[in-house]
Amino acid sequence: MNQTMFPRPRIGLLGLTLQLYQRKVPECLPGLEKFSVQLSRTLTRNADVFVWPMSWDKTGTGQAAKLFQQKKVDGVIVVFLSYASSLSHLPVLKELNRPILLWNTQKLNTVSSSFGPQALMENHGLHGIQDLASVLLREGINFTLITGHWRHRGTLREIGDWCLAAAAAGRLSQSRVGRVGGRFRNMGDFALPDDWLRQQLGLKIIDISSNFLKTKPAGKEEPVIRKDGEDFQMTPSVNPEIKAISFRAASCLKDMMIQKNLSAVAINFSGLKKGQVMPFLGICQLLAGGYGYGGEGDVFSATAVWLAQLLSAGQATFTEMFTADFLRQRILMNHMGEASLKLRRPDFPVKLAVNPMKLGNQTPTLVPVFTLKPGPATLINLTGTATGLRLLTSQVEVLEGPLLRLDSPHFFIRPHQPVADFLTAYSLAGGSHHLALSYGDSRNRLRYLSQMKKLDFLEI
Repeated sequence: MNQTMFPRPRIGLLGLTLQLYQRKVPECLPGLEKFSVQLSRTLTRNADVFVWPMSWDKTGTGQAAKLFQQKKVDGVIVVFLSYASSLSHLPVLKELNRPILLWNTQKLNTVSSSFGPQALMENHGLHGIQDLASVLLREGINFTLITGHWRHRGTLREIGDWCLAAAAAGRLSQSRVGRVGGRFRNMGDFALPDDWLRQQLGLKIIDISSNFLKTKPAGKEEPVIRKDGEDFQMTPSVNPEIKAISFRAASCLKDMMIQKNLSAVAINFSGLKKGQVMPFLGICQLLAGGYGYGGEGDVFSATAVWLAQLLSAGQATFTEMFTADFLRQRILMNHMGEASLKLRRPDFPVKLAVNPMKLGNQTPTLVPVFTLKPGPATLINLTGTATGLRLLTSQVEVLEGPLLRLDSPHFFIRPHQPVADFLTAYSLAGGSHHLALSYGDSRNRLRYLSQMKKLDFLEI
């Protein structure tokens, strides 16, 4: 994992008990506190954990909140070590301003014939969960609930997914997405209010002059960009001038991302002026570096790709469905020249071809041509409904497909249902034509993030 782009989640753990127990049976507290610390150690496989082992009143919970604020945690996990009264902690939880997870767990995995008063004292937190969940729902306070034993792999996997989603939610709120060249005229599916991204995700949209994509002088491109390009196979259409200007445009794009402090960018090729290079090579390298990207000035797909990168530690790319293969039950994924070089199939060479940009400003530019490695993946789409944003997702398989006679990155996916049914369901759900794809299964993480950000969520 890239520790700079994708640091580990920072999570607070708060253990709760009842003030009555603290006053009347204080001898039971050390065992409860020990369990709380044990839980925190278990969680370190998924996050950096900052624990407040036990609180029985508003004062203790308030001190825990101050600790979590100082440590800049992404979210807070609340565990009932025993029963605890909801109103003793509600005022602090209402002001926490972090994603909250109620983890409904306990020491014991089973109730055997030897179960007695001590075991009962150490394993009766679930009705505290019911008390607090009821109150949080009534008060309109957003939270997530996961139930499961603390040693079950499935439970810990769910907790890990929530931690990643909490970290992604925080990163989104601090992110800036650039848009170069405006939006492609009359493309309606992403002609949504920019304010929706700010209001629902906390993102800031920055419109940037296409002059930032003016190329650097010869020899000023970054060595890593020049090296990547030199390692690829050149097709006969590549000449030294196109090669040099494309390398410099890639370097210029990287500089723009740093200077503007961007997490993602959307570039509209039709908004570039004559002589400005569409930096396809740079975009492919940008995606490989963990940034988000959207085509045709689509900041919503750029955000979806950035989210996919956050949830998969940089194993994501921009893509688009182009052609259905009904006979082989697969879909060809393609675009003009944008895909993550990090995800390429390693046993296939990368070619550099020339796109003459006949549909744009007629300024030729290099395009890497490759296919993606096979494996399970998640499609992610950020689209709009009548009232706000919707997050669509579906599990697919990237297939071990051939390179076609196309001068752009391309690959095949297979949905987990017949292609015709999938395509119908996708469009009826309002799915837009620009997507993100991340390797692995991010569906739970997306579901949790949707809860945190109050997004409409739909899995196909």
